[in-house]
Amino acid sequence: MIVVVAVSAWGTPGAPASEPLLKQGFDHLKADAYAAALKSFVAAENADPQDLRAVFAQGVALNRLGRYTKAKQVLDRAAEAGLGHPELNFERGWACVGSGHHAQGAALLEAYEQASPGRGITSELLGEAYLWLGQLDQAERNLHEAGRRDPALRPALRVHLAQLEIQRGRTLLAAAHIAVGADEAPNSPVGAYLRKRTEQSRTRRVSFRVAPRSTDGQPAAAPKRWRMTLTAGTGWNNNVLAVADNLPIPLDISNRGSAFGRFSFNFAYDLIRNEREVLEANWTFQSDLYEGGLDQANLIDNYWYHYCPVRSRIATIGYDRRY
Repeated sequence: MIVVVAVSAWGTPGAPASEPLLKQGFDHLKADAYAAALKSFVAAENADPQDLRAVFAQGVALNRLGRYTKAKQVLDRAAEAGLGHPELNFERGWACVGSGHHAQGAALLEAYEQASPGRGITSELLGEAYLWLGQLDQAERNLHEAGRRDPALRPALRVHLAQLEIQRGRTLLAAAHIAVGADEAPNSPVGAYLRKRTEQSRTRRVSFRVAPRSTDGQPAAAPKRWRMTLTAGTGWNNNVLAVADNLPIPLDISNRGSAFGRFSFNFAYDLIRNEREVLEANWTFQSDLYEGGLDQANLIDNYWYHYCPVRSRIATIGYDRRY
């Protein structure tokens, strides 16, 4: 349905050089051959750089390939150039939601809903955007509306509704959505995924959490187990010897203030890190260098220092040594 609307409301024909390539790309879109369609639309823009239809069509294909960051860039370019296509807000909103620009995506999709109400996929994308924004009531309303408008979307909507209930802390309701979704479409890819999660939950506790996303809209990679930090800085210590003002000082000691440089290196390694437990080993080395031979005389910031803690959510045990 999306492709038919995009083609029928396209606008005036472009230059002869781009027209055959655009028609070829539309045929690929209708056949769900999105990579081939994108290739045709890129060639159409190369044939006529002024034909904004080719730019918009690239965004349409990129959205369906899941390349949301690139789709957003292309569609923003079409909008900035003045393209007035009725599906532009929908495609831009989809790209924004997919690439993590949820507030902008919600605004574009709300504008599209006002102009072209009634599409289930619009409500689904709005529900996903509000879910990521933490506006759970609005997310729930849109997700249920999407299922009312298009019953074929309901198995996929169950995943979003389960994520929503997890954010509310209602894990039993989340599990219920997963189980119902598996029964609603047992032979679909979504149904197979939900059925697998339901079977897993019978043998062990499963976390139906909202997966983090990277900037291109794909699931983010797991965080590294180790981290290293190197820092350097400078400052001024106006009492390097750390003596009180009322104590007598030998006459040959005249400079108690000094500039200094501080250098530190930190290495941390996660022995355990999951949703419930954290156990981290951490080692820090720090060196302070004073001018004028005051390193050894300094009593506050020792020359060498290292700290080796083991941290958990409830306690920190550390070893501290200065030289």
